Amino acid sequence: MKTLIVGARGFIGSHLKDFMANFGDVVTVSLSSLKSGDRKTELTQLFARIQPDVCVNCSGAAHVPSSFSNPLHDFEMNTASVYEMLAAIREKSPATRFVHLSSAAVYGSPVTLPIGEGAMLRPVSPYGYHKLAAEHFCQEFSNIYGVRTVSLRIFSAYGPGLRKQLLWDTYCKWRNSTEVKLFGTGNETRDFIFIDDVCEAIRVVVKRAEFCGESINIASGTAISIREIVTLLLKELGGTHQANFLGQKREGDPDSWCADIAALKALGFENGTSIIDGIKATAQWLKEQE
Repeated sequence: MKTLIVGARGFIGSHLKDFMANFGDVVTVSLSSLKSGDRKTELTQLFARIQPDVCVNCSGAAHVPSSFSNPLHDFEMNTASVYEMLAAIREKSPATRFVHLSSAAVYGSPVTLPIGEGAMLRPVSPYGYHKLAAEHFCQEFSNIYGVRTVSLRIFSAYGPGLRKQLLWDTYCKWRNSTEVKLFGTGNETRDFIFIDDVCEAIRVVVKRAEFCGESINIASGTAISIREIVTLLLKELGGTHQANFLGQKREGDPDSWCADIAALKALGFENGTSIIDGIKATAQWLKEQE
């Protein structure tokens, strides 16, 4: 099997590149390496040349606050580029199966938990809307043009190599200050999934999913509070630091997330990393950054 990973320099893409190499040939490309003025033509030439069995799109912007300040850039990275990849596959490599890495941000702030794929989609950020629009493009190309697609709604992925978001922010404040001040109350919940399990979930999807435009949750299926996971990380990092939650809610942040992963489990997925082991591995990597 030949796998093309678009965005292999990012957190998920870099791990997935090494993981998928165990199952066949892997080709990687970064959208930033393409000429911004002619990305569509270069993508068409890329798919015509490589003819991958599977394309996993790990590219895009993944910073919710930036999507408010620069929504056009977020749209270009998370939505327009997906359309261009799908169009290139349709024209030059119709046998390619397309895996789009979407986000739990398409759900917004859910009314009930756990969140199933059939829940109402109510994004609360431009990032969430753009990820949802990309899912619609995947459905369009699947239903109308016969391109085989699947969208993966990834919840809170974490692990070694992630230099942004909650755990990285906590580490930076632990390193540079005696106080670890964080947004929110700490009672907000998230569904964290370790990067190794994200890669395994993608492998299972590639092997067994229908690829008919469906969307699938990628998560552990277990909720943990922000306060609890930050406390676990600080304990592993060492010292006497404690988290101080300021009570300020950031724009675009939901209160609670926990995924229903029945669809993913039906494909054969089992979560392999406990939150304790995942945080220990992450803390070890963070301490190595010193």
